[in-house]
Amino acid sequence: MGQEAARKKFAPVGIGLQVKRPLERVEIDEWTIDLISLFAKSGILEHLTKEEKELLGLNKKKIRWILTVAICAATRCIVAMRLSRSASKNSAVQTLEMITQDKGIWADTFGAISPWNMGGPPELIVTDNGSSFISVAMRTAMQDLGIRAERCPTGFPQMRARIERLFGTMSSSLMPLLSGRTFSDVITKGDADPEDGAALTPEELSEALVRWVVDVYHNRPHEGLDGETPANCWNRLVETYGVQPAPDMRRRRLVFGTRTTRTVTAKGIRVFGVRYHSEPLARWFVHAPEREVEVRWHRDDIGAIEVNFDGEWHEVPSVFEEVRGVHAEVWHGAVRALRASFRDEAESSRPVGASRRNPWNAGTLEWSHNVPEEQWGVRSIPFITSRYPLWDQPQIVERMDAGRFYLSDTKYGYRETIVTSVLDARPQHVQRITGPAWITMMAAAFTGGAFIFPTFSMYVPAIISGAFAIVCVLYWLWTTTAQVPEEPTSDVGLGLRLPRYASGPNAPGWWAVWITMLGDATAFTSLVFGFFFYWTASPDFPPTGADHAGGAALVAAAVLLSLSWLATRSAKATNRHGNVRQARILLAVGMACTAAGGAGLYLAVADLAPTSHAYPAIVCALAVWLGAHLGLGLIAQGYSLARSLAGHTTPIYDADLTNTTLLWHFIVVQALITSAVIGLLPGWMT
Repeated sequence: MGQEAARKKFAPVGIGLQVKRPLERVEIDEWTIDLISLFAKSGILEHLTKEEKELLGLNKKKIRWILTVAICAATRCIVAMRLSRSASKNSAVQTLEMITQDKGIWADTFGAISPWNMGGPPELIVTDNGSSFISVAMRTAMQDLGIRAERCPTGFPQMRARIERLFGTMSSSLMPLLSGRTFSDVITKGDADPEDGAALTPEELSEALVRWVVDVYHNRPHEGLDGETPANCWNRLVETYGVQPAPDMRRRRLVFGTRTTRTVTAKGIRVFGVRYHSEPLARWFVHAPEREVEVRWHRDDIGAIEVNFDGEWHEVPSVFEEVRGVHAEVWHGAVRALRASFRDEAESSRPVGASRRNPWNAGTLEWSHNVPEEQWGVRSIPFITSRYPLWDQPQIVERMDAGRFYLSDTKYGYRETIVTSVLDARPQHVQRITGPAWITMMAAAFTGGAFIFPTFSMYVPAIISGAFAIVCVLYWLWTTTAQVPEEPTSDVGLGLRLPRYASGPNAPGWWAVWITMLGDATAFTSLVFGFFFYWTASPDFPPTGADHAGGAALVAAAVLLSLSWLATRSAKATNRHGNVRQARILLAVGMACTAAGGAGLYLAVADLAPTSHAYPAIVCALAVWLGAHLGLGLIAQGYSLARSLAGHTTPIYDADLTNTTLLWHFIVVQALITSAVIGLLPGWMT
């Protein structure tokens, strides 16, 4: 009787809403389950007062639950389902996230036979005007995902007919099978006492709902689909129209993640006992006046968080790889179990993620670190006075962790270390070091190709690999090494200031060139030895009538290369005296002499046939060796000139030019020896 009954009886009947695509329209509603459920015996209730139990609705240990359900209008598939104690904005947002995801994990957890793979971002979501659906959190999440919203007026359930019919089906089909069912009216209830039969726990109720939806409802012919099952309808329409891909983990963190604020420290950001850090965050930390930032994290993966600084969101990974892909509940369970196993309060309060320090009570410095090692090294570099500092210097580990030694912080956000003297390890200067990069891996791969391809007579790929290797090395050198510092010296702690730049024998780069060229000189000596070996082993060496390297061209090459070395050496000295322009001119002259000397070397051996005899072969091998080094020397001269023109090489900061000069010391020695061996000795031998 009344207006509602009249509306139902005399309302016009049409063809209804027409939807064709999966997730084109999704209807969401909340339903107070017609069931009284018991909590699992957790023991929590015994610790609550009577007033607290009444406030939480737990005074009888038997409560009702709110079921939030989302249904795809086109396929009638249930694409989300959340069980909660009360309607809230959180349950609505969690339902929205569940719509976008594959729900196979729920089906597998509760032992369902059929898959529950229906999911993706919907085009339109239809709800009523419930407070949870019109909340700011729900509207913001939908806007971030690009989902349109439509709200039906109160009192017109027919505008969301599919979800309303689903609740009716569930009430008549599933509820009678469960114990503890209540009744819609006193006539249906009769003499039954539902509270006495409230035997289901929330876990059992969730299992029943999931298995009924996945194995029963989705696979039962649906009248609204002309007898087709919802599962088959979903598969057919997805094959025809497709669905949008689910949001990736980073977007889920930004849209659905838990929001909080944290203070940034030199160690990064700490959230539920896990530390997060990155190079962009470290650089921002150095200059930021405000250290408190907004953070978002997602319960499904605590391996990274989102941090808002510099006006945008940045993904900041955990410093512990072990937590990548770990669910928050799994992590908290592991933390509780680990802390329960600790025997004393100090160990139980230590941040989880590394094994106990120094379990053997060793005295050497490496046991001051966590095991496995933290990726960023020690908090500060200690000053030690003995071979066993952990025994001989009390509280050294605590002082290291507190940053009371060298380099406790980085002023400019760079990776830095201290270069020391060789014998007594006295600090000499601060060295800026690079981090992991793909460019070095690429340089190594192309260098390998340059040497491996010739063994298979693949010379064109070898030349291409060599060229790319040179480009990669030059790019890496230009962008990461010998950078002009922001200030000449830095306060490294303990009242000590050290230079931030070094060149010559004080610089690691100078020693790298020196050691490399010593090894290179060993190989060159082997080539020269081969020449004399043939001379002593063969009576016909050089053979009678053999062609020799052109004397005049070879002499000219030796003179030009000597001039190139002299120009490079003079450029270094001139630059240090402040005459930068003259130094650049000398470098250009040196490059011209190098190119001319290389041409003279080529003319000197151009008429030899290396395949005719061992003599022209070893002569050409020595010429090729020297030619390759001339190419390297020419590149080094050009690189030093370019660095000077770009302002990276100055009278004070001249590591590039110093290293180039050292390289040319070796090259000119090899040039003079090669010229003497292939130009003077053959005539003397014959």
